[in-house]
Amino acid sequence: MAEAARPKMSRRCANHPQREAAWFCLKHSVAYCDECCRCPHPEGYCKYRSQCAIWQVCLESDRVDEVPLLPAKAP
Repeated sequence: MAEAARPKMSRRCANHPQREAAWFCLKHSVAYCDECCRCPHPEGYCKYRSQCAIWQVCLESDRVDEVPLLPAKAP
């Protein structure tokens, strides 16, 4: 039986490809460096929120209200 497909985890920040990623958003499968560590969709539902390290960092540092930093999608 084949294993379920898992999102490919990048080790580089989505916004700074030259930087090592320290955080990973399970909902969006996006990696972030320390500078970019923000919840990319704080208003929406996230089934990972209760165990999300990014969310905890955002709550502790008041980053929840900042503009989300999802990488731009190619046209």
